[in-house]
Order: sequence, then structure tokens, then C-alpha cells
Amino acid sequence: MLFQKTCTLLFFVALSLTVQAKTFTFTGLGDYSTASNWLNAEKPTADINSGDVVIIQSGATCTFDQNVNLNGELRNYGTIFIDAYFYNKGYFYNENGGVVTMDNSASFRNHLFFYNQTGAEFTVSNTFHNYDRFYNSANANFFVKDYFYSYFEVHNSGFINNEGAFFNFNALQNYGSGVISNTHIFSNESRINNYGKIVNKSIFKNEQNGTFINIDGTFQNQSGATFNNDESAIFNQSLGNFIAEKNSNFNNLLQSIFICNDNFIASGTFNGDFELTSGGQLRPESDNFIGDFVINGSYTQDDGSSMFVDIASDKEIDLIHITGDATFGGTLEVKLFDGYVPKIPGTTYTISKVGTLSGQFSNLVLPDISANNLVWAIEYLETEVNLIAKAAIPIQVNNFAVIQDASKVNSTINNMPIAFPNPIQKHNGTLTLTGLEKGSASVRLFNTMGELINHYELGTDAIEIPVSQLATGVYHLEINQNGAIATQKIMVF
Repeated sequence: MLFQKTCTLLFFVALSLTVQAKTFTFTGLGDYSTASNWLNAEKPTADINSGDVVIIQSGATCTFDQNVNLNGELRNYGTIFIDAYFYNKGYFYNENGGVVTMDNSASFRNHLFFYNQTGAEFTVSNTFHNYDRFYNSANANFFVKDYFYSYFEVHNSGFINNEGAFFNFNALQNYGSGVISNTHIFSNESRINNYGKIVNKSIFKNEQNGTFINIDGTFQNQSGATFNNDESAIFNQSLGNFIAEKNSNFNNLLQSIFICNDNFIASGTFNGDFELTSGGQLRPESDNFIGDFVINGSYTQDDGSSMFVDIASDKEIDLIHITGDATFGGTLEVKLFDGYVPKIPGTTYTISKVGTLSGQFSNLVLPDISANNLVWAIEYLETEVNLIAKAAIPIQVNNFAVIQDASKVNSTINNMPIAFPNPIQKHNGTLTLTGLEKGSASVRLFNTMGELINHYELGTDAIEIPVSQLATGVYHLEINQNGAIATQKIMVF
């Protein structure tokens, strides 16, 4: 009998608690504390009980003019202004079309569930403390204008715009549709997994013991921005893109770890040691495709990784400056842009300047320039790496012809005009070539290394070549006339 009475009592207590759960609907334009702003003048207290539901309906504007403890559920479809302390120990839903703005003296603490739903907007004007689950849904906006502290998981599929100070002390997941924009200070002391896009316009700190993993995401360090990978921090460029714009900085401090095994697109400055691991790709690139990337430290390129270099003209070439030791390996891939193709043998393109050089690329992927009778050569010097466009076929030099007599000006070798006087003294000044077909001939002068000294497109049937500025020695004169090519050895003494 006593057992039956106890069970009956517990049943009525539970029923009583169920009956006590209420739904309150805010319909007005004004303060939370004013009863007339609530449907049927039924308003909740400052302590919203567990099980109770508070609804701010669409078109309503509610100002939280007093401190509120939410133990139940709040759903906002209208507009909320928080002017006081808001303590969420329940479920806070900012629904589609809902707008929440915190006053610059207000404070928001999330200790259970916070949902900024699709189509909603939440603005932090003072301080937001997150101690439990935080969700910013796709197409939702969350604006930080002052301070945001997160001690628990943040899940972002929408847009977070930080204009203040954002401190992450736990896990932050930025999903594929998620975008985070930082225009002031963003600090990570725990872990960030980026599958979406992060745009840094100011200072982004991966603090001591912090871990940043770019997983299929994009991190864009804009011009003038700085990314600090602090002591003992880890930055792992896993399967995404890191874009370092011109005049941006990446500081990899002592004892920090930087791992790049995917795209690093750079035209700024990297301070620290840079290791391009297997699968990594380094692309010096700017808005106009040609980049100038500076590494103030050492550079190591492992087998299985790739460096990409673009050439747009004789003077527009991607360039990587490395102030420390440079160890090259893996693949070098070169592309030509805007229809540019090297035409002149001996044209040299410096792709990297280094402190000290060791190692060589194990694989070269180079554009075809054979149409201009050219092939690529790579030159590893002590402090730089050069690409050189060289003649594909060694210059075939005709037998040495001595011509000093002006009456032999029209003499030919292989039915081609020849130059005189030959040999020629430097102080005589001019080498003369006549008998050319106007508009159909060109002349090029090379040294014995195959390097182009000068190139002449002819508008007349004769040409005079000054030699006073040439060093004494042997030169090769190439004459191209109607597709027929002949060469003549010239001696300057």
C-alpha cells in the first residue's frame, strides 16, 4: 500500500511539472519586462524555466532590458536587442529571418545549445562567451564587433565576420560552405579544421600549442595581413589552398611546425623554414599571374612535391627568393602565359635566388618551344637557378672566309651573302653585309657559347654591324633569308 501511494504521488508530481511547462509569445515592440508586449499579457520571468518555450514572433522587436537566465527554449523570428546579461543554459534558436543585436554593455554566455539558423543574423557588440555547442548554419551571419571567447566546439557553415577579437580555446570546424572573415585579431589556442574559406585581412595567430589544419579549404592571407604560427604551434596545409597575397606575411616562429602537402599560392613573405612535403605544391602567383615570393629562412622541396613557375615575357617571371639554404627536389613545372614563347637563343629566366643551393629537381615539366628551334636548359649556380632557352641545333659554322676586298662584297657562301671585312679590328668599327633581300632577311649575332648578342630585322638590302663594343674573339653571324639559313664565323681582334 505504501508503495502504491508513493508511485501515485510521483505520478502527480511529474504530471504537475508537465502542466507547468508554458509557451510565451512576444508580439510587441518594446521591453521584455513589459507584460503588454506579450500575447494575452502572459510574460515569462527573468528565469525561463526548463521546458518553457519563449517565441519572439516575426515582426516583433524585443529588448532584453533585464538579466535573463534561459533554462528552457527560446526561438526568435523577429528582432532582439540584448541590453543586459543573457545566460543560456537551454536552447537558443535564432531562426530564419531572426536578427539579434547585443548592446556594447551586454554579455552573452552559452552553456548548452546555441543555433544561429539559416537566414538569421547575430551581432556581438560586447562580449560573447561560448562554453558549449555553437552552430552557425549555412547562409547565417554572425558578426563579432568586440570580443568572442570559445571554450567549446564551434561549428560554422555560414558566415562569421570578426571585426573585434576572436579567441578559440577549443575545436573550431569551418565546413565547406563556411566563410570566416577576420579584419582585426583572430587567435587560435586549440584546433581549427578548415574545409571552407578563411579570409585574413589583419592578424591571425596560431598560438602556442595551437593546431591549424587546412583540409580541402582555402586560407587567403590578403595584402598587408599577417599569419603568425607561434612557438610549438602546428600549421598543416593538408588538402586545401593557402593563398598568400603580395605584401602579406607568414611568420613561422622557432619550434613551430609548418607542413605543406598541398597548394601554397604565394606572392608575399614567409618568415621561417618552409618544407614542401610529398604532394605539396608551391605556386608563386599574384593577381596578374606573376608572383614574387620571399622565404626568409630555409627551403626544402621533397620528392613527390612540385614547384610551379609562370613566364609571361622575357622580364615577367615568377621568382622565389630564399635567404637561407635551399634544397631542391621533386618536380619543376613551367607554363607560358598570354601567348608568350621564347624566340631568342640564350634568353635566361631566373626562377629562384637563394642563400646557398643544394639538390636538383628530379623531374622537369617544360613547355614545348621547338617551333622556334629552341630547347630548355636548367642552370644551377651557387646562389640562383636559371632556365635558359637554347638553340636546339648547334650552330653550323661555314669555313672561315677572309674578305677584305670591297670588290667581293657580293660574294656568297652557299648562295648566301657574307659580311666583310673579316677578320675585323675593333677600332675599324663596322662590319658590313649587303646583297640581302629587303624585308625577307634577318641577321643574328652569337658568341661561341650560343648566347645572342644582337638581332637585326632588316628593312633594307644591307646592314652595318658596329663591333667597337664587342670583346675580341670569335663570333657567329646567322643569316636567315627566305627560310634558308647560313652562318659565318667572324673574328674580332
